Amino acid sequence: MRTRAILAATTLVAAAIAVPATTVAIQSCQDVVVSGTIRWQNSSTWVVIEDSTHHSNGIASIDVKKDRLRINLSFTAATIGSVQVTPDERFAASSVRVGASVALSFIDVFFYMPKYGTTPVSPAKLTSANANVWISGWFDQSCIFNVPPEPSTTPTPPAETPVPTETPTPEPATPTPEPTPEPTPTPEPTSVGVEGG
Repeated sequence: MRTRAILAATTLVAAAIAVPATTVAIQSCQDVVVSGTIRWQNSSTWVVIEDSTHHSNGIASIDVKKDRLRINLSFTAATIGSVQVTPDERFAASSVRVGASVALSFIDVFFYMPKYGTTPVSPAKLTSANANVWISGWFDQSCIFNVPPEPSTTPTPPAETPVPTETPTPEPATPTPEPTPEPTPTPEPTSVGVEGG
């Protein structure tokens, strides 16, 4: 297990309008190596060589198809690193060229010869005994993808400043006036009469 960060930017163009690139971070990938030597055995059979001097890794089986060999992998990858296929000296002497088309769970190997031009040669026609094709490559398995969130295009409203609320000061209570005592009336003077004699 090794940790690596790969940043891949993909820019999409639709209706002549450029869409901003999306950045994807790939972390914590486990590398899986595929390697081996495959050999023509007869018109319908190719085999992976396993002996005292040859060892394969990551190859489960081989299917002979009409215009290619399909190398089935023993796992399903998360991403493809790179794959190389190379003819040995016997195929090279017969002007046999090879090319690969790679998927997450298999490798298709195509054969070409000058007299067939750009048309793939059927593997059944390659009758060179002990002729081999070397395969090597690496894939990523069990990747964890981390996609950063898209930046928001909605402006954030400014934070509102709280307005302090004033507590009203209670007005002083108006004193209740005491009742004014009514004045005591002054008695009228009494007239004293003098009787005449």
